[in-house]
Amino acid sequence: KILQLLNQIEDDMPKVIEKTILDLENMIKNHAEFEDEVFYPELDDFLTEEQKNEIIEKAKKIIK
Repeated sequence: KILQLLNQIEDDMPKVIEKTILDLENMIKNHAEFEDEVFYPELDDFLTEEQKNEIIEKAKKIIK
């Protein structure tokens, strides 16, 4: 959804701002890759099942 919004903003903005939007998009993609490839796998190894379930429940409450 974030990338879709960025693409919509990019389409509506002048070319001067387009580079800034592309930079932001790349930063978000890099952040997501870091989370998927490094951060979450390390958390998965570090946390107990009880801690993982607690985080999942708290995330579900925030999302609602």
